Amino acid sequence: MKKSHIVDFSVGAFFILAIAAFFFLATVTGRTANSGSEGYELSARFEDVSGLANNSVVRLSGVIIGQVEDISVLHDTYSAMVRFRIDDPGLKIPDDSTIGVYTEGILGAKYLAIIPGFSEEYVKPGQEILRTKSAVVLENLFSKILLLIGTEK
Repeated sequence: MKKSHIVDFSVGAFFILAIAAFFFLATVTGRTANSGSEGYELSARFEDVSGLANNSVVRLSGVIIGQVEDISVLHDTYSAMVRFRIDDPGLKIPDDSTIGVYTEGILGAKYLAIIPGFSEEYVKPGQEILRTKSAVVLENLFSKILLLIGTEK
């Protein structure tokens, strides 16, 4: 009977440690690098941002440099306006850069990726990156493939 108590205690202790580890990892990965007032805000206009959400990451050369702060619909053009923050105030983005909505893996989370241009002029805080690449929606891609297969017969 005493052995049963030891097993019960061990299982309970393991369960509590697992929950504590989960909450620790959730808080560590949920934080941004510089979530304070440092950095600056930019925006970009997209035709489709399917799957992109607030707090999605912004990457440059594969490195996380910021996060999405707000996504809204522009009433006049029905396009999506995405506001995002660059965490490093010293990071200058060339004004001919392209920003796109990409997916981590095949079915992973969406993120913004900035592909830097070669201009000597830089986007200023609060400005808009004009060159954009909208999200690829897998359902649309599959329907086009099925349509092509159906018309070949």
